[in-house]
Amino acid sequence: MAGFLAFLAHRARRSDLIAPLVLGVVGVHFIALAPVFDQPVLYLAAALLTAIAVVAASVPRGPVARSFWCGVLSAPVFLGIGLWSTVSASNALTGL
Repeated sequence: MAGFLAFLAHRARRSDLIAPLVLGVVGVHFIALAPVFDQPVLYLAAALLTAIAVVAASVPRGPVARSFWCGVLSAPVFLGIGLWSTVSASNALTGL
């Protein structure tokens, strides 16, 4: 899906929107992953990443690329969710 959206953005001469579109797909896919891994925190990741994708796509063109905003704003979300998952896994493994 992300590749198809990137192709469409490129054809529309809007390659500046590729990073926000890919981030939006990544965000939405966390909705399906949350019940699979039984991790409700992934719903939070989905909401935050999708919102960041919308914000990054909405910023006006300027000296900073939209992909920069995707990276800078989504990195703390990925790090936070990764830390949360690491702590949860550690707690679950020590209880075995």
